[in-house]
Amino acid sequence: MPQSWRGVLPCADCEGIETSLFLEKDGTWVMNERYLGAREEPSSFASYGTWARTADKLVLTDSKGEKSYYRAKGDALEMLDREGNPIESQFNYTLEPAQSSLPMTPMTLRGMYFYMADAATFTDWRDPENVSW
Repeated sequence: MPQSWRGVLPCADCEGIETSLFLEKDGTWVMNERYLGAREEPSSFASYGTWARTADKLVLTDSKGEKSYYRAKGDALEMLDREGNPIESQFNYTLEPAQSSLPMTPMTLRGMYFYMADAATFTDWRDPENVSW
């Protein structure tokens, strides 16, 4: 199974969403999305989280705990709906395999960085209003 995919997914209020998905061997993923023809800035976003495979699906869980689902279609990935079912549509929801690696571009993160005894940890702040010290 390839580790990166690209494609242009449908968009309700733009020309399409140029999407790149990268799966890492450690069970993490990064997705870059660029809204084509978007009127508002920013039009590019990055998200990240963990991934897992079930018998027939790839489950992406983002940093907020929300899940998205894909299924293998040959070497390609087909996006599924929020419940993990196929999307009945005339539009293309397929990401094709890509021979690219995760770009080393900066990504803004919010959280707490802790360093002690040559070990560093980063805790993502899903809701900064509810962080307790």
